Amino acid sequence: MEYSAIFHDMDKRFCYAIDKDIFVICVQVKKDDMKEIILHCEDKYIPMELKDTRKVIPMKKVATSQFHDYYEA
Repeated sequence: MEYSAIFHDMDKRFCYAIDKDIFVICVQVKKDDMKEIILHCEDKYIPMELKDTRKVIPMKKVATSQFHDYYEA
């Protein structure tokens, strides 16, 4: 795995809302470098003592270019 080829940014190309509570997160990686990508997330505004909001979401490969693969969840 080439760590320097992994890219995500908090702009509208890599993170955007499609509904009130639904977001799309995108990651760019080196072409044919990953078997799978797992997104780990949680609501940082709800304390863990009140509710465990952690989620594990498998990302799907949605596009490929000459040099990169693009995954979404």
